[in-house]
Amino acid sequence: SDAHYNLHYSLADPLLIEKVGSVSNQEYNITFTLTQEQVGSIIKAIEALNNSNTVCLKKTETIAGDEALEFVFGENQEHSNKVVYLIDDITVLKETPEFNIPFNSEVFKNVFRANRDCEGVEVKMNTDGLMEINFSGEDVRSEYFIVRRQDY
Repeated sequence: SDAHYNLHYSLADPLLIEKVGSVSNQEYNITFTLTQEQVGSIIKAIEALNNSNTVCLKKTETIAGDEALEFVFGENQEHSNKVVYLIDDITVLKETPEFNIPFNSEVFKNVFRANRDCEGVEVKMNTDGLMEINFSGEDVRSEYFIVRRQDY
């Protein structure tokens, strides 16, 4: 403050900040790894549809009949704009029926942007709606848990 200004900043009240949950011994159905190029492609897919904040993950098959995972960016209505990105090298740990799990694509964009320089990306997914993403690099290791959208 000085003779003319008196500034007050309220960054956050600890009572208003949501408590962080914990995850323990989660069983995953699907795992896969991503390259830096794939992480960049996913960021571009999210940015291509800047009016949408939804990505749905769906189990599908490649042309050869192998199991794959689709990232479907865009709203879930049939006749809406969509970008589909296929991950064709997945490992299914536990057999699952067809699924269509919605996540917030802005969360993916922020997580991938913050870690786009990491060399290794391992993703584990539970079809109940939990995803664990582990990034590793020369001096960095980070772990994220992303929960499905509840409002979808």
